[in-house]
Amino acid sequence: MPIYVVFSIISILFYSVDFLFFIFLSGGLLIHFLTSLLFGPGFENVYKSVFGYILLDAVLVSTSSVFAFLISEKALEKAFYNVYSNGIYALFILQLIQIVFQFLGLYESGYYHYFLPIPRVSGFFYEPSHFAIALSPLIFYIVVFYRRFIEVFGVKFFSVFVFSCFFDLSSTLFLIFLLSFFSRFIIFYSRSYWFPVGVIFAIILVCFSAGLLFYYSPDFSDRLSTLWLLVFQGENPDTTFNPSSLLFYKGLESMLYSAENYPLGVGMLNMSSISIFSSVSQLNDFYEEQNSHDGTSMLFKMLSEFGFFSIVLFFGLVKVFNKVKISSIEKAYFQSEYLVLLCFVFPIISSMVRGSSYFDGGVILSISILLGIVFRNRMVSKGEL
Repeated sequence: MPIYVVFSIISILFYSVDFLFFIFLSGGLLIHFLTSLLFGPGFENVYKSVFGYILLDAVLVSTSSVFAFLISEKALEKAFYNVYSNGIYALFILQLIQIVFQFLGLYESGYYHYFLPIPRVSGFFYEPSHFAIALSPLIFYIVVFYRRFIEVFGVKFFSVFVFSCFFDLSSTLFLIFLLSFFSRFIIFYSRSYWFPVGVIFAIILVCFSAGLLFYYSPDFSDRLSTLWLLVFQGENPDTTFNPSSLLFYKGLESMLYSAENYPLGVGMLNMSSISIFSSVSQLNDFYEEQNSHDGTSMLFKMLSEFGFFSIVLFFGLVKVFNKVKISSIEKAYFQSEYLVLLCFVFPIISSMVRGSSYFDGGVILSISILLGIVFRNRMVSKGEL
């Protein structure tokens, strides 16, 4: 954290382009802390929350400044290519080693494959959902701009990627692919006469894919059935239900409780103060402790902790994204810089489905890149770069 603070001070002293942003961000976070202190349920650990506010402020200011001065869109594309082109091969090799070690009794993944008599292996990642979130920019690239992807990465890389995903199938991975397909329809067909047809086709595709998974995957059908019983039929949570679905429902209940009782939010890193009111938390000590701090979904966490302010943040982020367009969308579709920028933004969307915290996913990185490009464009227009 001190390193981030030092970067923030340096960026403010030497690069005035960030000063106004720093004032607005710091002031907004201070106001939210005070409203949470006055109108919230009380901080479970006030020092931890204060540290979180300071860290969020420092990280956004420092990293966006670094991106503004040290990278361009071309450098961003090169970094994207280098990370994934080397990372996927290493990930795939590690997955093969984990499968072999599982059969030798030297490793236990804890997750079993939906279709094959082999374990699901996540390579460098802790669990299948983390694997899916980490690869979400690449999945988005493949689904939305597959021709460009083949040109840049090649068929060999694509084959390895497909096998790697097949070894670690999950509901989160399935949802990210669906979000990517939906994004493709929005990007390419939102202004076309064929858009209604595309939407209908997308709905049919989603229903058909979900039906296949529901029929062939007991784990997926169990999760979906549990959520249906809890959300739409009002069943009371029970320990016999699917644990992942119960924890997801716990995050949903906590968010709704916060919205009803604390519309301005309960304060950063303070979700555990309301998660105890979820009916899932009442089942036993395990469910009371699990995911009490992260809410299972970044969407649940942000709405619970920041309340109305999170809606303001969302519209602010949309405004920032509109400012980083290279040119008109029609001309920028196949510009590599724009494609990579979209890929880095996509983790924000995917984390809304499944994401644990502010600092251990791609959300902060994505926002920092967006802000960095905005600052860089300002400096270029002023002749400072």
